[in-house]
Amino acid sequence: MADTLEPQATVDSKRLWYRSTVVQAVITGGVAFTAPGMWNALNTLGAAGAAEPYLLNAANSLVFGLMGFLSILGGAVIAKLGLKRTLVLGSIGWPLYSASLYTNNRYGNEWFVLVGATTCGLSAGLFWASEGAIILGYPEPTKRGRYLSIWVAFRNAGPIVGGIINLALNYHRKTAGKVGYETYYAMIAIMCLGLPISLLLTPPEKVQRNDGSKVKVVAAQSWSQEIKAVGRLFRTKRTLLMLPVYFSSYFYWGYQSTFTTLNFTIRARALSSLVTQFSGILASILVGLLVDQQRISKRSRARWGFLVSSVLCVATWIWAFIIQDIYAESGPPKLDWTHKY
Repeated sequence: MADTLEPQATVDSKRLWYRSTVVQAVITGGVAFTAPGMWNALNTLGAAGAAEPYLLNAANSLVFGLMGFLSILGGAVIAKLGLKRTLVLGSIGWPLYSASLYTNNRYGNEWFVLVGATTCGLSAGLFWASEGAIILGYPEPTKRGRYLSIWVAFRNAGPIVGGIINLALNYHRKTAGKVGYETYYAMIAIMCLGLPISLLLTPPEKVQRNDGSKVKVVAAQSWSQEIKAVGRLFRTKRTLLMLPVYFSSYFYWGYQSTFTTLNFTIRARALSSLVTQFSGILASILVGLLVDQQRISKRSRARWGFLVSSVLCVATWIWAFIIQDIYAESGPPKLDWTHKY
């Protein structure tokens, strides 16, 4: 992304608490809580709560395809519209996704699911492009880690709250099938809060850092320059080497969704949507502790962190293949938390 956030000369102005960098981190985290946070909670249900995964797999393919495309062009969009407008647009499409799932769950509507996936994919691409620039560009360099942790806390809290909602509304459903349509009421309501929260964001030129410096956006002169800059970045050795990691980090979504939907009862899927979030947070904390060990060189920390993550991922996939092979012979077991092994 050719857009960069740079400090300007220190200027004297009245201090306004809602212009501070910590408030901007909370606002960005709030949008992450309401939008992708609830999206994660829905999708860890397996097929976003549907009885079968096939339509949702197609819809989420659309989501990720559009998200990837818009993320690449995100810098050019930010250069033209600014960070605040881009974040606002990045918050709009998520509620339509949940609303489409509600209509499919209750009335069997299918076309709206694809429409909702389209709007969600477009918004997601703009959201991820803008929130990264805000979280890393708004704060003083010495406080970026602190404000990044605030955003991560909000982002992780979203799926946890969503998982609690899923379990609370479906704990009595002991059979396979689809979740109660009431589940989507709460998700739609929370996702709708993302838009008004995003409107509270302060434009970068008005942000007030504690050290008195200002933040400004240095934009590319044209769309073509931005696209060329992204193209040059994609051709670098480091980016090319990281592409397999980026691919594998999201590849599991489709498999996990299908596996959970076909092999678990509704309430077990709801429990899974909650437990998954806690295990993810625990793993992040443990890896973070590893890479923060100052007694080890940065290169060694990076290598060990990558090795541990890779081994765990490969081991998980091997175990998944073994279980899948067992279930392929005996048929989907429809596991419940009362299941006896």
